[in-house]
Amino acid sequence: MLATFRAMAKSKITLVVLFIPLTLGLLVFGNVSDVFSGMNAKDAVVIAGDRTVSSAEFKTRFDNAKKDYEQRAGAPITLDEIVAQGGVTDILESLANREGFFAALTKAGVRPSDTLVAEALRKIPAFFDPVTGRFDAALYRQKLAENGLTPEVFERSEKDNVAQSHFTSAIEGGLQAPAVFPALVAALALEQRTFSVFALDPRRAPVPAAPTDAQLTAFIKAHADQMMSPEQRSLVVVRFSARAMEPLIQIDPAELQKRFDFRKDTLSAPEKRTVVQIPAKTAEAAAAAAARLAKGEDPAAVAKTLGVEPILYRDVPRTAIADPRIAQAAFGMASGQQSGAVQGGLGWAALKILAVTPGRTVTLAEARPSLEAELRAEAAQDRIYDVVEKYQATHEGGASLAESARAAGVTALELPPVTAQGADSQGRPGPLLTPKLLKEAFALPEGGESEVVDDGKGEYFAVRVEKIFPAALPSLSDQRGRITAYYMSTEQARIYREKVEAIAEGVRKGQTMDAAAAQLGAKVDRVTLDRRSAEQERTERRQVFQAVFSGKPNTVFTLGAWVIKIEAIRPGSVQEAALFTRAGGRQMTRTAYQDLAEQAYRWTRREMKVKTDLNLARKSLGLAPVEEGAVKDSADKAPAKPAAK
Repeated sequence: MLATFRAMAKSKITLVVLFIPLTLGLLVFGNVSDVFSGMNAKDAVVIAGDRTVSSAEFKTRFDNAKKDYEQRAGAPITLDEIVAQGGVTDILESLANREGFFAALTKAGVRPSDTLVAEALRKIPAFFDPVTGRFDAALYRQKLAENGLTPEVFERSEKDNVAQSHFTSAIEGGLQAPAVFPALVAALALEQRTFSVFALDPRRAPVPAAPTDAQLTAFIKAHADQMMSPEQRSLVVVRFSARAMEPLIQIDPAELQKRFDFRKDTLSAPEKRTVVQIPAKTAEAAAAAAARLAKGEDPAAVAKTLGVEPILYRDVPRTAIADPRIAQAAFGMASGQQSGAVQGGLGWAALKILAVTPGRTVTLAEARPSLEAELRAEAAQDRIYDVVEKYQATHEGGASLAESARAAGVTALELPPVTAQGADSQGRPGPLLTPKLLKEAFALPEGGESEVVDDGKGEYFAVRVEKIFPAALPSLSDQRGRITAYYMSTEQARIYREKVEAIAEGVRKGQTMDAAAAQLGAKVDRVTLDRRSAEQERTERRQVFQAVFSGKPNTVFTLGAWVIKIEAIRPGSVQEAALFTRAGGRQMTRTAYQDLAEQAYRWTRREMKVKTDLNLARKSLGLAPVEEGAVKDSADKAPAKPAAK
């Protein structure tokens, strides 16, 4: 499940499901796992042993998470946005992992007693009488009824929480990474190495003689793989672009007004307020706190005398205040005003309005640019379908690509030869050549023509391959300059490497690093560092350091222009190793627990043979089904619009 959680964290809707505090609403709807046990399996979104999640329960979880996100963010989130981020699949996978885990716990005999469940219920603040501060059974039943639940249903869900708590505590309490593991890591990380190094100045490397024709011819054959010019193709391309058509669209004023009326509320900014709320157990305590606020006392000081923390809502819309009654009172007061005793849904409170940011209703003139852009884009998309449809009808009737383009009122462009990467003979990219078009063009035979292909975002194309120029070696007579330059750079690099290696060989045979460097006018540097520091290096020296920590003492090796000798290897200090081992042990234990938990969730899901029905989950949200066998990552993508009407 940990792996699933990491993947789900990419979606803002599933972040809400996983990480928001367990308020009553989420506690009720987020934990009811076996409510529908024994139901008809045909309506099961998730099946894990004898546990099931119905389509109705899935929709409840989904809607509740969506609503909570909107309240906290102060902004709406559409179903399309959630779908585009993979939220449907992520929540379904989370439920499947959870149900498989709890089914396995039950099978293994981890079944909390009724006494433990009762104790857990008595710790939920929403079920406490605000006056006496004690658990209120009548209030408990009332709150559950408000959410359409019975005590029996809710208590079954609480068993899952208690079982998970016991299982987790047992693993965490008894898990300890072997001490030898962090000790080995410490010994490796703190190991120190001293090495000497110098570099050959490239300006001192010999310059090769100018090549003969025979040498260049042999060079071409020897480097055929590198010098072979790629296959090229000359193309005729027809593009259908909704974006290019947008400037030609005339906006109907009536349609603009209709769109503005529909979007006015979402375009406008709601009124926001900065509110301080002081919770109180009784109406009298709330009234006393309000009176002190009216005298100008600091809200934090007032709250402290009541033994509570003040709640500050800083510049938030009404929907961001969780308690509807508190929100109603706060947004009915003037700036600087304090309330009397206010009874909220979960207790009493005193309020003070610190600031008011007025809402702002957007005008048609302000919204016109963005709305006109939307309307133009939609109209251009519709028109481009008509153009594509006309082209396809003509082409299917036997007309060539160019003839079909003329009939549709678009232009067929003849392009110079390009490679499969879209580069011309000078290496310049073609502006009209998208990856999808190139892939299509290089899959056709010479003279072949494609159908209309959707290139995304309202762009379509058709392509014809006029001529294919096969891959070939360059001609010495045509490209002498380029081939000569390549030959000279390759030869100079070879001579340079041989020179560096010859110097290193002298050191291996007994010459000192200082003497070898002096012959070249170079200076020897001597460096001492530990493996931990070497691994943190992010400059060009990183490759040198990695090589140093891979060799043995007195090893001499070359790396590019560098000649390097490992002088000595020493262990780190005992004191530092001991500190490192203690800290590393704790980290390894945490890592081991995370890995063990992840494997446990995978194993339980596999062991309980958990099944999921993505199409049923989507159906519960009013979404179209995905194709059978569709992969998880693409299952929630919005269906693509057809290429033509």
